[in-house]
Amino acid sequence: MSDKVNTACVWQVAHNQLRTAVIHEVQVLQDRSTFPVGLGVHVNCVPTHEMTDLGERYAYTVLPKGFSSTPQTIYQCDVGYEDGVQWRKHFAKWNATNLETEGVLNVENNPWVFVHQDHPVISLLRHNSGMIGCQIDDQPKIDEQYFKVTRQVLAACCSTLRASVLNKVTSNDLSLFQVQIKRLNSEHWDEMNNDIEVAGGKPALNKSEAEAFLTTPYAYTARIRIKYELQAPS
Repeated sequence: MSDKVNTACVWQVAHNQLRTAVIHEVQVLQDRSTFPVGLGVHVNCVPTHEMTDLGERYAYTVLPKGFSSTPQTIYQCDVGYEDGVQWRKHFAKWNATNLETEGVLNVENNPWVFVHQDHPVISLLRHNSGMIGCQIDDQPKIDEQYFKVTRQVLAACCSTLRASVLNKVTSNDLSLFQVQIKRLNSEHWDEMNNDIEVAGGKPALNKSEAEAFLTTPYAYTARIRIKYELQAPS
């Protein structure tokens, strides 16, 4: 039983680390498409830098029946930003989505909550005593770990942290990593138009070519390398 418990704990720690991974670089090492149409590729942890004439944005695009074996860097972050470094060092458990829940004990029907002493909001209050009119460390703790904070102050602090720090901290939930392909310019998969590459380079499709397009299986494959940083478990 203890081995199963230890395995579950290790898995949970690894999963939590993936949820706050800092991505340094993403490269497409090799890709191949058998689709006779151009493709736009979305990678959920990569900003969309390539844009079509109609304003659609993608992480990168692929030519009809394209093949590439030349590595292409589609994302590279600045991991030297000081606020981001300090955040990852001291507050690795927190991100923009869990500031109000991680390390916060909600008290129903009360204008205040209990906030853990390690929470970044407490650090912010420690350095900005004017927000509460006193030194946070002079206030009594609950269970020697939690400070009593009003919901209004918590909301203001979380808003400040998001605006001043978290929008510059490039962390991603790699447990939800996804790659999605789409036809360019909002074309549907069963639409047949002049961007379809057919034998002889003819731009128009006859009946047999149209049937072949709709019934032939196509594939897109890619080898993607992600260089990322995991936070040390707390």
